[in-house]
Amino acid sequence: MRDDGPGISLEPRGKIFELFYRAENALTRETSGTGIGLASVRRLAAAMSASVAVVDAAPGAEFKLRFQCR
Repeated sequence: MRDDGPGISLEPRGKIFELFYRAENALTRETSGTGIGLASVRRLAAAMSASVAVVDAAPGAEFKLRFQCR
């Protein structure tokens, strides 16, 4: 999945899959949301023996899901 938003800087990439984490500053945030979307994706991927990662794709970000073939 890929979007063309502002992207995700290197610093918060290790945290974006944590429940309720928002990369933007709470005082200057321009987007709405609760911070559960990517945490849910990671949990669902793990339940299916898959992994999820974010890749810089300026502009925006790209998320890759990798599934194991059996």
